[in-house]
Order: sequence, then C-alpha cells, then structure tokens
Amino acid sequence: VGVKLGNPEFSSQVFIGDGGFRYIAGALENAQNLGVVVWVIDNRGYHIVGEGLKVVIPKVDPRRYHSDIPPEREPVDFVGVAKAYHWDSYTLSPKLDNLEEVMERVYSGSSRSVLISMRVDRKIIIGQNPRLLGLRAHGVQSQTYL
Repeated sequence: VGVKLGNPEFSSQVFIGDGGFRYIAGALENAQNLGVVVWVIDNRGYHIVGEGLKVVIPKVDPRRYHSDIPPEREPVDFVGVAKAYHWDSYTLSPKLDNLEEVMERVYSGSSRSVLISMRVDRKIIIGQNPRLLGLRAHGVQSQTYL
C-alpha cells in the first residue's frame, strides 16, 4: 500500500499466504481504490504459525496453536472477504482455465484493487519464507515454506 501511495503508476502486487492474510484482512477496506493486487496462496496450512510458535511460546501445547485447519471445517472464502470490502476478486482455477481473464484484470490499470485466491497443495514448495530462516537460527528444522 505504501509503495502504491508513493508511486500510483507503479504496479503493486503482493503474494501472501492464507495465514498472513488473516493479519491484513481488515486493511482491505482502506486499499479498495488503490489498484493493489493481492494474490492469496491458500494451502489451508498456516505453517509459519505452527513452526514459529514452537520458538515463541515453547511451553504451550502445539494443539493450541490453531495452525492447521481441520478437514471438516469450511475453508476461508478469501474472494468473499475481498468482495465484502468492495474489491474485485477471483479464484484462480486449479487448471488455470481463467488465467487469461485474471491477468487481463490484473494489468487493466483499474484503480479498484483486486484479490486472487489460489488453492495449492500444502506439500508443494513455492518459495522459502524468509521468516523461516530466523526460526532455523533458533533450532527449528522444518521444511515448511509457506
């Protein structure tokens, strides 16, 4: 948001995990007309929470971390959350059938912000989360990436 405010012509895109999105969802209202693009990588895992809390609060039972979503619980509707804050929003098809439509919208130059939700398998490594490096410095030996 700061980059976009400082340079409105700049294409501002953010990739965020499903757990991280929980921390910023309330800010969507303030950014609805800035033309920001948010890609939510939804693996229903919150892995950084589960691994990080082992370091931050090691005496708390890991079952209390709320870092994993039970399979019987409905997933968070990220597209619905974005729409509630007057954002454009899409769910990227697992087969990428709507990728062209999504990318056209992303690069349309619209001042209305857009959120794209991408469901991914939690076992797929997309890219290493830099916070994990800090956790490893404290002895966490996880292969968690998102």
